[in-house]
Amino acid sequence: MRKNTDINEELYSKLINQFHKYFETGYAFEEFLKIYLEKLGLDEVVVTQRSRDGGTGCQNDVQV
Repeated sequence: MRKNTDINEELYSKLINQFHKYFETGYAFEEFLKIYLEKLGLDEVVVTQRSRDGGTGCQNDVQV
Protein backbone atom coordinates (compact mmCIF):
# COMPACT_ATOMS: atom_id res chain seq x y z
CA MET A 1 0.00 0.00 0.00
CA ARG A 2 1.30 3.45 -0.87
CA LYS A 3 1.55 5.72 2.17
CA ASN A 4 1.71 9.50 2.20
CA THR A 5 5.23 10.37 3.34
CA ASP A 6 3.93 13.53 5.09
CA ILE A 7 2.25 11.38 7.76
CA ASN A 8 4.49 9.91 10.43
CA GLU A 9 4.18 6.23 11.40
CA GLU A 10 2.38 6.96 14.68
CA LEU A 11 -0.34 9.03 13.00
CA TYR A 12 -0.61 6.52 10.15
CA SER A 13 -1.14 3.65 12.62
CA LYS A 14 -3.73 5.65 14.53
CA LEU A 15 -5.68 6.47 11.36
CA ILE A 16 -5.59 2.85 10.15
CA ASN A 17 -6.81 1.59 13.54
CA GLN A 18 -9.67 4.10 13.54
CA PHE A 19 -10.61 3.06 10.01
CA HIS A 20 -10.67 -0.65 10.96
CA LYS A 21 -12.76 0.04 14.08
CA TYR A 22 -15.35 1.97 12.04
CA PHE A 23 -16.70 -1.25 10.53
CA GLU A 24 -18.32 -3.65 12.98
CA THR A 25 -17.60 -6.65 10.75
CA GLY A 26 -15.73 -7.54 7.60
CA TYR A 27 -19.12 -7.84 5.93
CA ALA A 28 -19.89 -4.19 6.73
CA PHE A 29 -16.58 -3.27 5.10
CA GLU A 30 -17.49 -5.30 2.00
CA GLU A 31 -20.78 -3.41 1.67
CA PHE A 32 -18.96 -0.09 2.10
CA LEU A 33 -16.40 -1.10 -0.53
CA LYS A 34 -19.16 -2.11 -2.96
CA ILE A 35 -20.82 1.30 -2.67
CA TYR A 36 -17.47 3.08 -2.91
CA LEU A 37 -16.50 1.23 -6.10
CA GLU A 38 -19.90 1.96 -7.62
CA LYS A 39 -19.47 5.67 -6.81
CA LEU A 40 -16.12 5.52 -8.63
CA GLY A 41 -18.00 4.39 -11.73
CA LEU A 42 -17.71 0.62 -11.64
CA ASP A 43 -20.94 -1.16 -12.36
CA GLU A 44 -22.16 -4.61 -11.49
CA VAL A 45 -20.03 -4.80 -8.34
CA VAL A 46 -21.04 -7.92 -6.41
CA VAL A 47 -20.28 -8.84 -2.83
CA THR A 48 -19.52 -12.54 -3.00
CA GLN A 49 -21.02 -15.20 -0.78
CA ARG A 50 -19.74 -15.27 2.79
CA SER A 51 -17.15 -17.98 3.28
CA ARG A 52 -15.77 -17.17 6.75
CA ASP A 53 -12.20 -17.21 5.42
CA GLY A 54 -11.44 -13.77 6.85
CA GLY A 55 -10.99 -12.17 3.44
CA THR A 56 -12.88 -9.49 1.61
CA GLY A 57 -14.98 -10.74 -1.27
CA CYS A 58 -16.05 -8.41 -4.04
CA GLN A 59 -16.19 -9.12 -7.72
CA ASN A 60 -16.30 -6.86 -10.77
CA ASP A 61 -15.74 -7.64 -14.42
CA VAL A 62 -13.60 -5.04 -16.15
CA GLN A 63 -13.96 -4.62 -19.91
CA VAL A 64 -11.31 -2.62 -21.73
